Amino acid sequence: GLIAGSGDELFADVTVGDARLVANVSAPRVPWDPRAPHTAGPEGWLGRTGLLPCHYYVHSFASPTRYELRRGRRRTRGTASAHVERNYGDAFPRGWVWAQASAPAPWAVQVQRSR
Repeated sequence: GLIAGSGDELFADVTVGDARLVANVSAPRVPWDPRAPHTAGPEGWLGRTGLLPCHYYVHSFASPTRYELRRGRRRTRGTASAHVERNYGDAFPRGWVWAQASAPAPWAVQVQRSR
């Protein structure tokens, strides 16, 4: 699959088994702290020390998102809010992807992969 971002937007096209998710996450993003949207994150001052073996940066809490989810012959389209973050550091594998989505039954998807 593919997950690519540019500026405040993100595109995902991911297939797992017979499920395929295509999503467009668009601006405006909702940063962790609007006063410092490109630098502030949930780690606060602790993130600037060497005490944490892994880090995460929240890009957005609730970006507007258009999606299409296909599973076999079933298909659903809609809009949602997306949470986007970056995780990195010595404790993470070289490659790591985690995604989660939820909607009214029977749709629920969680994907995790590392290498």
